[in-house]
Amino acid sequence: MKKYIFAFITTIVMFLLQTTIFPRIAIKDVMPNLLLVCVTVFGFVYGRRLGMFTGVLCGILHDVMYSSVIGLVVILYVLIAYVNGSVIKQYFSKNYIILVVTFALSDLAFNLLYFITRFLLRGRIEFITFFVQIMLPEMIYTSIWGLIIFSIVSLIDKKIYPPREVFAKVGDVKIKSQIKE
Repeated sequence: MKKYIFAFITTIVMFLLQTTIFPRIAIKDVMPNLLLVCVTVFGFVYGRRLGMFTGVLCGILHDVMYSSVIGLVVILYVLIAYVNGSVIKQYFSKNYIILVVTFALSDLAFNLLYFITRFLLRGRIEFITFFVQIMLPEMIYTSIWGLIIFSIVSLIDKKIYPPREVFAKVGDVKIKSQIKE
């Protein structure tokens, strides 16, 4: 239950940052997608279920604020959270290259699917312009902020769920290990 409350609070904070502060620090009218970062972090760190919960929250907030169609971004965020939650077994917190690639691919997938559903189906096919002016800079910017936010979420996670020591005896050998709940 603590994880869901933590996800809810983090989602609200990311939404408030994305709608108030980050438009002021946009680079060439491009700002990071903090809600996507939130979905990616919670899907990647905590698994599919919590990631999809966060995807629904972030998608509803995004659709209410920015879109005329409710539900499109919800579906996209849930899909991204599901995929990121599926690779949780390969998760390694100290490997920042995997994190950067995850943030970049998540942002690329979101923007591609968003472009297809919002623009391409309407006959607007300026993909190269959209890719160069919006997708590529946002992917880089989101990846940078994703690492920062991931580090903060990891620190908070360690405070909420400190690892505990577990002792096991196998034959005559005692094994001491730390597990995370």
